[in-house]
Amino acid sequence: MSLTHCRCNLVFHHEPGSDELTLLALHPANVPADRCSAVAEFLTRLNWNLHGQRFLLDWTDGEVRLRRDVWLLGMPESKTVAFWFQSACVLVDGFHPALMNVIYRGMPPVQALEQGEAEFQSLIKAHEPDEPDEV
Repeated sequence: MSLTHCRCNLVFHHEPGSDELTLLALHPANVPADRCSAVAEFLTRLNWNLHGQRFLLDWTDGEVRLRRDVWLLGMPESKTVAFWFQSACVLVDGFHPALMNVIYRGMPPVQALEQGEAEFQSLIKAHEPDEPDEV
């Protein structure tokens, strides 16, 4: 999938015998130690409205990742896995410019969240399938 602002690595993790699948989307930039507090506030505000997934910050090395945990009730359909994949990529990509503004431009987290939400909405519209034509 082509992203607009960044590249992210995706990792699926499933323990044998477990009913839980974890999807991780690793953000390409690590947060410098002096910006971790501002980024943590930004991610906390961002996570408030997310359902079923959340952004995490590793304070040790500044790694940011999106995590989605899914309880499996059998083998998921390929379109379901594709949805998980696409939604993770679009979420990371949509909020990338706002995160970079918090890290490198010192933008306040509240202002960055507003910017990120606007960018995310525009990406969602760009990735929505066209409405089917009426017959």
